[in-house]
Amino acid sequence: MISLIMAGGRASRLGGIEKPLLRICGKVVIDVVIDVAKNFSREVYVAVSPHTRKVKEWVSSRGDVYIMETPGQGYSKDIEYSLNIIGRFPVLTLPADMPFITVEVVRDFLEKALKSRKQVVTLMVRNCNILREGPRGIALFKSVGDDWEDIPLCVYPDLLDIDTWSDVLEAEHVCGEDMAVFEGMRDLK
Repeated sequence: MISLIMAGGRASRLGGIEKPLLRICGKVVIDVVIDVAKNFSREVYVAVSPHTRKVKEWVSSRGDVYIMETPGQGYSKDIEYSLNIIGRFPVLTLPADMPFITVEVVRDFLEKALKSRKQVVTLMVRNCNILREGPRGIALFKSVGDDWEDIPLCVYPDLLDIDTWSDVLEAEHVCGEDMAVFEGMRDLK
């Protein structure tokens, strides 16, 4: 299985910061996601875009993943672009903005996804009072196609994603921290 981490978003609701570089609970978020992906794949790609140059630099310095440059035309188009470049399946996709994602949650999702006969299986947060409902960007592509199934899960804080400043504050609360830190902040001054 190949893993593809999507890290090319604009983060417009966060003022355009490169959110995979947020340091939450003392860890850079994208590093957490990469480490989880490496439990399932020897081949891990990180999809970056012109919007995430600092993420590209950070990930390049790790030396243990492949970097894929996408056009940065939105999540759906960039994922389609990336899958076409990879050209092999199955591909596990993970978002680069989940500071608490765990091997256990991904394993649970994959066990359910592999039982499905659908080409694409996505994780959907549903019936969950503590998390915002909806897709999380975690999916298993067995091939490219329109035949898909949603797998509902509700695991907190594992499936907390960072889309807004409110999400950052919630993550800080989970950690017991006063402030999340953007790893590239020193370079922005």
